[in-house]
Amino acid sequence: MANATDDLIRAENWIKDLLMDQDKAIEICRWLFSFNNIEKSHKIKCHQTKFRDIQTKVLDIRFCIDRGTDCETKKIKTNFLIFRTPFQLRHIRLMNANYPYLRNGDRGYYRIGKEDCQELPIETLKKHILESYCLKLKQLKLASDICQDISKPYDLKEVNKVAYQKLYLPTRMDFEKASQMIGRKGQDIPIENILDKIEINCKKEGYYLKENWRTITETNIYENWSKKRSE
Repeated sequence: MANATDDLIRAENWIKDLLMDQDKAIEICRWLFSFNNIEKSHKIKCHQTKFRDIQTKVLDIRFCIDRGTDCETKKIKTNFLIFRTPFQLRHIRLMNANYPYLRNGDRGYYRIGKEDCQELPIETLKKHILESYCLKLKQLKLASDICQDISKPYDLKEVNKVAYQKLYLPTRMDFEKASQMIGRKGQDIPIENILDKIEINCKKEGYYLKENWRTITETNIYENWSKKRSE
């Protein structure tokens, strides 16, 4: 059985253990998992697996579409993206798309090597991954609030806008809960420790945080939440 998860902390730890170039992979993971706040018929999950080459077994991380049990079978048929060490992305894409990606000639998959991942902008990578995701949904005949029409050009800005609106911004209650968990009343706690604890708590509760949440939350803590509540 697969070890599929939509737990962001667990997924990020897998990426950190597997890849040398982690930043883009983690950003892509967070971006894809944010779709779970939007889509209604399915979830995006990731799982670890080993693929066999001529000499050894190499661990990779695969992202799949899950309608309940799709990502928990022995042979998962809903994968649409693969992270492979040191940093390769493999994904399904439309055969007639004219993009600067390397084809490996195996069952419609295309490979992006380490140099490509380093040189190509993150938005370019996301565009190709979005295409792969939407194509897989079309093959599965699943409705999507993100992939409304596979035949039209992908409006990545609009997708990011919708996803961003669904992302979470910590509240005063989150701040107070984190503060109580890591220190006693009246104790001087470093702001970074509080923010780290807020992040851990939010992820455990299934929230996907806005990109600039730390800056906004730090401002709220200093200017609003550290003050005594009005009677």
